[in-house]
Amino acid sequence: MKTLNELVKEFLEENYHYTKKEDGNYHFEIYVDYRDEIEDSGATEILENNDPESALLEKLWDCYQESEWDIIDNLIDEFKEKVDPKDFEEARNNYKDPRYDEDEMIREEFMDAVYVDYPIDWARGQEYCFNIIVSNGDDNYDFWLNEHIVDEDGKIDMNAEKAGLVWLAKQQGHTFEEVVEILKKDPVERPKIFLETVQQEIDNGYGCEALTFCVKMTLRQAIELKEKMKSNPNGSIVLDKKTTCGLFDMWNGAGSVLDIGCDKDIEIPFTNIWKFYIDERRTNSCDSIHNVYGVTDAFWKDYLKEIKD
Repeated sequence: MKTLNELVKEFLEENYHYTKKEDGNYHFEIYVDYRDEIEDSGATEILENNDPESALLEKLWDCYQESEWDIIDNLIDEFKEKVDPKDFEEARNNYKDPRYDEDEMIREEFMDAVYVDYPIDWARGQEYCFNIIVSNGDDNYDFWLNEHIVDEDGKIDMNAEKAGLVWLAKQQGHTFEEVVEILKKDPVERPKIFLETVQQEIDNGYGCEALTFCVKMTLRQAIELKEKMKSNPNGSIVLDKKTTCGLFDMWNGAGSVLDIGCDKDIEIPFTNIWKFYIDERRTNSCDSIHNVYGVTDAFWKDYLKEIKD
C-alpha cells in the first residue's frame, strides 16, 4: 500500500520531473504579465524599510499570492484526475491526520513537495527614475548657498565653500577661486565649458535649490546602494559624466535648467549623498521633476557606473 505522500511524489516525477531542482523540491514559476509593475510608491516603501529585501518579498507575496494558490489548485485537480482511484482510497483511509478533508490532505502533501518561485529577479530588475541630492554641508543652510556663493555686489558668502556646486567644481578639477571668478563675469549666451554651465545654472535658479543628479537605477541597484551606505559609510558611487545634473527644489517644485556639463565622471562619497529617492509622478510629500519640467522617464539615463565599497 502506498502513502499519499508517495502517490504525490510519483505524480510529480512522472509529470513534472523537469521542474525538480537540487533541493529536492519541484519548482513552479509565477509568470508575470507584461503589464505588471511595482509602482513608484511601492518601490519607495520597499527602499524605506529597514530590511528592503524582506519588504520586497512581502510586496510580491501580496501581489502574487493568488497565483501561488492557483498553481497548487491546478496540481491538485490534475493529480485527482490521474491518480489510481483504488490507491488513493487506501492512502486517504490511512492518512496521518483524519481531521483533514480530501483536498486538505492532498494540498498538505503538495505544499511539502512543491516550491512556488516568486518573480524576485523580475522585481529586482524593475527600473526607476532616481534623484540623488548632494550636500557639502549646505543642507544646514536649506541649500541656500548654491544660489548665493557670490551676491549681486560681488561679495563672497562666508560659508560659500560648503555649497554643493563648489564641491562639484572641485571634484571636476577646479578651484573655489575659479568658481568665484566665473560668477563675477557676465554670463555667456551659450555655455560651452563646465564653469560656464555652473554659472548658467545659478543665474536661472531662484533661491534654495540642491545639487541634484538624475539617474535611472534598478531596484536591485538601489537596494545595494542603501545597504552599502549603511554598512560602509566610506564608500562612494561613480556616475557617468553625461549624467543630467543641476539645481532642483523638491519641496517647492522649482529648479534651474538642470544642464551642468561635467568634464569627467562624478564620484560621490556616501557622506555627500544627502538623499536619494524615486522621482514619483504622484506624491503628497514633495514635487517631482516629472511634474515640474513635464519630462518623461527618458530624461533619466542608466548612468550609474559603480557602487564602491
